[in-house]
Amino acid sequence: MLRKARYVCFPSDSAYSVAFLYHYSTRAKKPVEGVLQEILDNPVTEPLSPVESALQSHFVRRSLLLSPKKDVLVVKTSGKALVPTSSASHKTVKKRTKSLSDLRSVVSAGDTITQLSREVDSCTPEERAKLLEVISSQTGDFRVSISTKDALAMKTELNISWNKLRAMRRWLQMWKIDMSSESHMRVRANDLIGSNIHAEMVPLSFQHKDGGEVIKQAPIASIPHLWDRIVTVLEQNQSNGKLTWHNGVIPSEEIWIKLGGDKGGGTFKFCFQILNVAAPNSTDCTNVISLFEAADSLTNLRICLGQYIQQVADICTRIWSLVQVYSKQNAEQSSPFVMIT
Repeated sequence: MLRKARYVCFPSDSAYSVAFLYHYSTRAKKPVEGVLQEILDNPVTEPLSPVESALQSHFVRRSLLLSPKKDVLVVKTSGKALVPTSSASHKTVKKRTKSLSDLRSVVSAGDTITQLSREVDSCTPEERAKLLEVISSQTGDFRVSISTKDALAMKTELNISWNKLRAMRRWLQMWKIDMSSESHMRVRANDLIGSNIHAEMVPLSFQHKDGGEVIKQAPIASIPHLWDRIVTVLEQNQSNGKLTWHNGVIPSEEIWIKLGGDKGGGTFKFCFQILNVAAPNSTDCTNVISLFEAADSLTNLRICLGQYIQQVADICTRIWSLVQVYSKQNAEQSSPFVMIT
């Protein structure tokens, strides 16, 4: 009876545990204190017996409930008092790092990277700044780098000039954040733009302060090939599932495009909009194809937009080839044609 009881797991009841030890010691003809002393005298390398495992589980649960931090248990040992990591030896720091790494692996069920990222996210801004400072001082070469592609995307998204970007780069370097060089960004921008955008200085008409007109050189940027740009925008909307015929308002075999201009902020913008989208007049659906820094006088419009007169006429006869046929009634026909409004 007693031999079988030695291999069962005890419930968390100290009275039952002590009673078991008492009966166990009676059979061995040893007092309870002697059994406890034997347990304490066991080598630290020896595996725990069923009795010791039961006691360990019980005492740990009790200690955790009484601990100020319910998930942390501090046990006093015969070792030296803990010292701050900043004052500890390299060997001690390495040992602590290994212990925390093992604990993180257990707690996160092996997903240590996600767990570590969550720990960093939980830090306050002051703690993150201090953490970056400590890591930089220890490694000497720890820096964050912004690639050419990401830096160019940031410049475009924030709509900042090269001068402001240089100031931002200098400020980021104080925080050990490196940004791709301006020369690399310009080369990358030229590779992306290529021949899609043409920029030049042209003579444009300006109002003289004393009245009359004066001709001065002014910059103009434009997209030379209007149809290619329209096709690109249509294909982007098609791949993203954004094309719509507004419940039959637009015939199912037609694509409607609106051309127009706007003067504001010192520049004139010539744009087009695809009307076969949910919100065609929104800023995101407005595509600038020409821009110049001058008044929208008849003279300037003829000079800057004259290249598009024949292109717009040609677009009216174009056929846009689609993978999907949108007209159910005319499934065998060619794909939609473009209607300029």
